[in-house]
Amino acid sequence: MKQSKPEIPVIGLTGELTVEIREKYLSIGAYDIHAKSAIYEKLIPTLQAALQGKPPITTDGKPNYLQLAEDLKIQGRWEESALYLKEAGLEQKTLGNREKANEYFEEAINRYIRAGRRSKAVEVEKMIVE
Repeated sequence: MKQSKPEIPVIGLTGELTVEIREKYLSIGAYDIHAKSAIYEKLIPTLQAALQGKPPITTDGKPNYLQLAEDLKIQGRWEESALYLKEAGLEQKTLGNREKANEYFEEAINRYIRAGRRSKAVEVEKMIVE
């Protein structure tokens, strides 16, 4: 689509949104991508923003997970916001900052619950115990 009509914004939908899928879509020129579970509250505002020519969320180089999480929270995109908080927690855990990692995990759990994704919240709860 981008080769034949590069000016048309492409918005992806996926059944299971991950950081890797989001980064892949954005890196190949998609305007944005959403989880299908949140299609109704997110798709229309994203389409409106794209049609108004507003800039998409992009990541250049290594993403700033906390900034992305907060930007998505402001937009009411709770599931994606939680996804990036979880990634920030994993990053902190890798660096040995368990207390900070758990703080991010706890907030990710709250946001997943707010998004109605209890199973995702349970996955993150397991990361706190590990």
